[in-house]
Amino acid sequence: MSRRNNAYVVVAALTSSLACYDTVADRITGPTHTGTIAVDVDGARLWSVNPDHDTVTAVDARRLVRLFERPVGDNPRTLAIAPDGAIWVVNQDDATISVLSGKTGETRHTVDLPYASRPYGIAFAPASNTAFVTLQAVGRIVRIDTKTNAVTGIVDVGPTPRGMAITADGQRVLVTRWISPATHGEVTEVSADSLTVLRRFTLAADPGPDTGLSGRGVPNHLAAITITPDGKRAWIPSKKDNTGRGLTVSGEPLNFENTVRAIVSQVDLVANGEVLSARRDFDNRAMPVAVAFDAEARHAFVALQGSNAVDVLNAVDGSLAASFDTGLTPQGLVVDADGRLFVQNYLSRTVAVYDVSGLSRGEPVRRIGRIPTTEHEPLPPDVLLGKRVFYNAADPRMSRDGYVSCASCHLEGGSDGRTWDFSGRGAHGGGLRNTITMHGRAGLRHGPIHWRADMDEIQDFEILLRTTLQGRGFVSDEVFLAKGPDWVFGEPNRGLSRELDALAAYGSSFEAVHPSPYRLPGGEMTPDAVVGEAIFHSEETGCATCHVPPRFTDSSLEHDDKRESSALPFLMHDVGTLSATVGDFRPNTVRALDTPTVKGVWQTPPYLHDGSAATLMDVITTRNPDDRHGKTSHLTMTERRQLVAYLRELDDS
Repeated sequence: MSRRNNAYVVVAALTSSLACYDTVADRITGPTHTGTIAVDVDGARLWSVNPDHDTVTAVDARRLVRLFERPVGDNPRTLAIAPDGAIWVVNQDDATISVLSGKTGETRHTVDLPYASRPYGIAFAPASNTAFVTLQAVGRIVRIDTKTNAVTGIVDVGPTPRGMAITADGQRVLVTRWISPATHGEVTEVSADSLTVLRRFTLAADPGPDTGLSGRGVPNHLAAITITPDGKRAWIPSKKDNTGRGLTVSGEPLNFENTVRAIVSQVDLVANGEVLSARRDFDNRAMPVAVAFDAEARHAFVALQGSNAVDVLNAVDGSLAASFDTGLTPQGLVVDADGRLFVQNYLSRTVAVYDVSGLSRGEPVRRIGRIPTTEHEPLPPDVLLGKRVFYNAADPRMSRDGYVSCASCHLEGGSDGRTWDFSGRGAHGGGLRNTITMHGRAGLRHGPIHWRADMDEIQDFEILLRTTLQGRGFVSDEVFLAKGPDWVFGEPNRGLSRELDALAAYGSSFEAVHPSPYRLPGGEMTPDAVVGEAIFHSEETGCATCHVPPRFTDSSLEHDDKRESSALPFLMHDVGTLSATVGDFRPNTVRALDTPTVKGVWQTPPYLHDGSAATLMDVITTRNPDDRHGKTSHLTMTERRQLVAYLRELDDS
């Protein structure tokens, strides 16, 4: 979303007795971590990001009123308060940091980060003027001197770094890997001084068993990490993906409670290893994204954005101490010294405040405030509603018992990097399926949906909500049953449900892919990619025959004479990648797949419908032995690298 020039109105007088935020504040003590919300050192002012609005909001933490909203960069994701009281805001989509006055919220400086690096997390090293920032797109973290705003170091930490925490001594920087490898979750430790990788913590795949209260799976979408106040352990919230289950891979069908589950893992920072026995599996919950501790370190508060709730755990044994509903999509938590919990509710556009000071005495949690964080809503009403539906696993119309929503696999419209075994699900499931990103497809602008082109409307997902997620659905049973087998490819379903239409509007909002960080700093293609472009478009390789510019796909909702068979509803192809695990097809149809765009593929490994190509080089070599997926066997190794360079740099530029 581009930066807006809205005028933001101060809603409360700024003359309250607040500290002077432009003077040097007390040094940060205790561990620090990445967050979407923060309270200053004297507890007077709270700050929260508004990603859809390209703003941050300041709240009077004593009177619980909004003070003002200030514009920052494009898609602000996290923020932190510097030792001098300045507010540092990480803007993911324009790769900048906005440094704001802690008193007025006006922008003091803008720190430019590497082109298209998609920065996400920021944290300050305690007792220093040093900030660390994760660069998710390029697999690095940067160190910044907050006195000069200069980058003083950079280190490669591996793919998709996102959440971050720093020990109280300022020496150990812990970074989560957002998209996990297929076998385990991962946290990387970096030395703050030398900027070298010291070790990698492995979060083990859960062996199960699969029951109504537990399940197998690999920790994935590690969004955050928080160190306990005593510094001995780190808690990591995430989802747990059960890609080891399915009729093809294990002989057991996926079900609503053993596909994706919510967990918090723990790493022992003394023994330097995961404490698997301390992992907590949350039943009937979805998408934990943040953890905070109270001042006495007795309780851990876990934000469950898919469940619109916070669960409170005993910090010692992990038992459930309390649970309460919040607003929609809670993403950030902070507890102040007075025992008040502040919760940033992303899609309610609020900060909710709770009194949690009496938990240790058995007293209930009380909500004591609810502060709107924004003045104007930038999203059209149908898109905002669709986004709320998309994230909401707690809605029984979406899923049974609150485990899964659309965002479970497509959080932020992206891909979770998983290959799921959807065997046995008939025409709208079928075989091993690599999660497709929504970015750049603008809903139906790239033609039908899924690898097999088995839907022609976003509203068609009603059938999967009912069958796969076991939700009640968004249309009445009478309407759904009346259409029967004609629910898909029959008369349009548009207009049957406000929520389904809103989902379609939200899906259509993903018009662009993210810019490629493999390009030159100004956004131009590298020389290798320019050569690769000619190879891609040559008649001999034939890549552009199916990946036709400007969409770089020949997929379309139009029926035309280019179809390979009249049994196919759309133009589809068999490029030699099909195997016995490809799954079920509609009766009397040819085994073939829809053509995905290759724009933005730098961000979406693994590749092909079954995830069998780990890299783009694999796509054009080991997974293309008969030249059916473009003729590439004649290319030299240099030419293959140039072709891959072009694919990696192909975006909307």
